[in-house]
Amino acid sequence: VVSGNGNCGVYSSGGRYRLFDCEINGNGSYGMYYENVSCLDSLQNVSFSGNGTDGVGIATSNLEYDRTWLSLVNGAYYVLGNIGIYGYSDAPRLLTIGEGSVVKFAAGTSMYVGCELNSNGSV
Repeated sequence: VVSGNGNCGVYSSGGRYRLFDCEINGNGSYGMYYENVSCLDSLQNVSFSGNGTDGVGIATSNLEYDRTWLSLVNGAYYVLGNIGIYGYSDAPRLLTIGEGSVVKFAAGTSMYVGCELNSNGSV
């Protein structure tokens, strides 16, 4: 359980966190916040409640590794700045949005897909 923080429950400015079977509740801002979209990885059975915003805030950055955004319990992924999915001809990048996942974009933001996007969720 991650709870009772005045700001974000979990904040990453560059660290990669994998959370499994975790509750994030009662924090002042986002349940989780990532400065770098490439660090967002492997959130399985993570539930949110009573945070300033229930879910994961994602700042502007480019995806540098293949990633999968799985469905969150009572939460969504909030894209707060422009993000890009780039790669190279010999190493394309792939973002998979898992079934049941919800991705919300702040006004005026976008996702540039220069490689692959696989979505089974709602954007």
